[in-house]
Amino acid sequence: MRVNPEYVSNLVGSLDQVTQNEQTLTEQLSSGVKISSLSDNPAAAGENVLLASQLSADDTFSRTASSAESLLQVADSALGNVVTQLTSAISLGTQANNGVLNASEVRSVSTELIGIRDEVLSLANSSYLGRFIFAGSQGGTQPFTLNSATTPNTAAYNGDGNVSYVQTPAGQKIQLNVAGDQIFTAAGASVLGSLNALIADFSTGAPSAASVADLASLSSASVMWTSSGR
Repeated sequence: MRVNPEYVSNLVGSLDQVTQNEQTLTEQLSSGVKISSLSDNPAAAGENVLLASQLSADDTFSRTASSAESLLQVADSALGNVVTQLTSAISLGTQANNGVLNASEVRSVSTELIGIRDEVLSLANSSYLGRFIFAGSQGGTQPFTLNSATTPNTAAYNGDGNVSYVQTPAGQKIQLNVAGDQIFTAAGASVLGSLNALIADFSTGAPSAASVADLASLSSASVMWTSSGR
């Protein structure tokens, strides 16, 4: 009988391979990781790198989306409160224009409108995490300031018209803000401008000739807010 001269070396090699496989399986069971190096499975390792990158991107977006959602909730709450204030202002302006109120009562309407105007101005200057929401990209600058040296008073916008977006992992862009001048001082629908005009209209105790038109402008601006979803 011929004896294979490589029998022993082959047997030792096989035993070594079995031992190595056993060690590898033990490591996988204890760590929960099947692929620990590129040589284990080059194709699977490549897929693993891509998957890890995608998971990292999704995790980053998840954190960004959570912050963005909170920002949008603050903005939505502020705009909702503005609508409430505008509704009250329109009601007061209508009362002052109906010819029933005396001079003292008309002046009281002007005073109440000042309070409403100041509240709307405060809401227009709302901030989140130290950044002003309605300042466009100028989050560190208070967007609106009031000039009380003029009659009627005027509100100046100090932000810009830039809009911010957040991008999803799929590439979709979601708008995060609206520049304040587009919603608070827009031409033909200036909320702050109409409020300032009405305050001046009733300040003397008798509605001015412009009070009806100024009230109509405020009503028109309020309708635009409501119809646009706010």
